[in-house]
Amino acid sequence: FFPDLFRHSRHQIFHCQRLFVHGSGKVIVCPLGQVHPAAAVSLFNRLVKNMTDKKLPPDFMMLRNPQPNAYTIDEQEECLKLPAKAVAIGDNGSPSYVAVRQKHHRFQAETEFLLKAGEKGDRAGIAYLQNSQNYLLAEYGEVGADGYIYVTVCINGTEKILAEKKTEKRGMQTLRLSVDQSLAQVWLIRPETEEKSQCIIREVDISHMCTEASGGFTGCTVGMYVHSEQKQSTGCAQFCRFTVK
Repeated sequence: FFPDLFRHSRHQIFHCQRLFVHGSGKVIVCPLGQVHPAAAVSLFNRLVKNMTDKKLPPDFMMLRNPQPNAYTIDEQEECLKLPAKAVAIGDNGSPSYVAVRQKHHRFQAETEFLLKAGEKGDRAGIAYLQNSQNYLLAEYGEVGADGYIYVTVCINGTEKILAEKKTEKRGMQTLRLSVDQSLAQVWLIRPETEEKSQCIIREVDISHMCTEASGGFTGCTVGMYVHSEQKQSTGCAQFCRFTVK
């Protein structure tokens, strides 16, 4: 996982946040912020020293009152496992959502995951959240033998599906959310060949998620999300990668 812990160009230094499980079972995360690539080793060593008891580092957050079994760090699969709960991100409960604070009005979030659906209606992917009334979801779900990407926006408590596209294959998926001020894009990434990556939707208006429109500053978060339409789903999602830059 080390090659893209940090990426940089001649003119810009991008933070790239990578989540993975160290051989000792400790979660390693590079905090948000602009960090020069030369600092990667010392930052890594500091995080290894501070991560204990298989707990997520303080940079990550969950909504409301997460339960003790809200997530599992799987050493064998080297992933963060989130259960498919019947608590949606707009509900008053605590959904399966592990996120970081948005730090810039232009960013790109990407996650690689495997959905192990237990019931029809299980979905996993990226959530971009202002509050329980305003958010954007980019999710993968399976219907029979087919896989689909769904893009859903919620404005003032009303959800609307903006896109629903069938995927070429099931199994491991990589979703990318790109935000540029008040516009967003969602991509289905094929790591083996960038040419086969597919833009699911372009220029999604997310101006309703700004401070003025949302009725007060709470700040946005972006993270990994799993949800089920069934009350007793046995499904889950295994997130092996999560980057923000």
